[in-house]
Amino acid sequence: MYRKWNLLTVGLALVAFTCAGAFAERAVAQRPYRLSDRELEQIIRATERQADNFRKSLDDALDKSRFDSTRREDEINASVREFDRETKRLRDHFDAHKSTSADVQSILDRALHIERFMRRNRLTTRTQNDWSVLRASLDQLAAAYNVSWRWDGFGPVATAELPYRISDREVERIIRSIESQSDRFRSSLDSALDHSRLNNTRREDDINAFVKDFYEETKRLHDHFDGHKSTSADVQSVLDRSARIEQFMRRYPLSRQAQNDWSALKVNLDLLASTYNVTWGWGNYQEDGVIPNESLPLVATINVTYSTYRRGYRISLTRAGRAEVSVGNSLTTRYVDRNLAERLFNDLVAAQPLGQLSVAAGCDRGSSIYVSFSKERTPDLSCPGGPRARVLSDDVAAITAALNLR
Repeated sequence: MYRKWNLLTVGLALVAFTCAGAFAERAVAQRPYRLSDRELEQIIRATERQADNFRKSLDDALDKSRFDSTRREDEINASVREFDRETKRLRDHFDAHKSTSADVQSILDRALHIERFMRRNRLTTRTQNDWSVLRASLDQLAAAYNVSWRWDGFGPVATAELPYRISDREVERIIRSIESQSDRFRSSLDSALDHSRLNNTRREDDINAFVKDFYEETKRLHDHFDGHKSTSADVQSVLDRSARIEQFMRRYPLSRQAQNDWSALKVNLDLLASTYNVTWGWGNYQEDGVIPNESLPLVATINVTYSTYRRGYRISLTRAGRAEVSVGNSLTTRYVDRNLAERLFNDLVAAQPLGQLSVAAGCDRGSSIYVSFSKERTPDLSCPGGPRARVLSDDVAAITAALNLR
């Protein structure tokens, strides 16, 4: 009979992985993401005692059973050896901070063979009880690594290849880096906005609100971490707020310093997502409260007329950048950069109601500029008076320049 089964090592690996729960878990589970280093050590010590008890009771039961020196004993010994080998591999990966759900699946597969033996061949009550205790730890292990698992079969393997656990100090370092980088970004963003066409506009109010929300969610994450109750849902909330800032930074390129500070902050946010095993991508987020592009009117129409004999023109622009340009009796199809077109569409939404835009009184520049959008029309934007009107006037100027219309 195989008497050298080192269940002590098995127990260490099993319970160590049990506390990986929230680390490998993606969604919105509200159990704590991670245990402290001290709590983990306490669980490992308790599991050592459980593993030792099971080893002794299993040895005694097989020695006194009808399976001694039979093929059945050989089969369970082979299963135990495989279980021991895979558990040792888990332990090695855990010590190297690179254990994954695939490692956990491998040990669970071996445990299933032992479970079937224990079901078909009833041993002593003590052995059954000790196995039940160890099996409960395996259930926790499966849940911890987000492996779909049942003792009558198992589901697909979660394939995350992220390290199981980093120390308390390393997690706190990531959070503190995000906080310090956020302060630098806020400072450079404020300076950039003050010197941009967005100063004192609704867009400036929007980004300031986004940054404030981001700050509050980051603080909540740090508070939960300090209380040993941070979850992947906390991180998801931080990332959702950061995605709104990302959309703004893509749509409105500001100073180089602001862009660099934001890029540096994003690096640590990616690391935070990986640490909590939150599936994350900067390009697949839909901002709450903002009209999706698909819901915007299809066309914005720009009408430019002149008080002289110079011919005016009309531009029917889609958000994809297709422009139907009408000059006199001529109609041509041209294209502008899609980002430029989408900027106009988004600024038109932000400026509504268009008819209430402020323009300068008594201004005559020899031309008139009107933009029609969503059954509304702006006042003459050739002499913008308020910040929102100036933003739209700048958008029109950029589009006409891109189309070589002077």
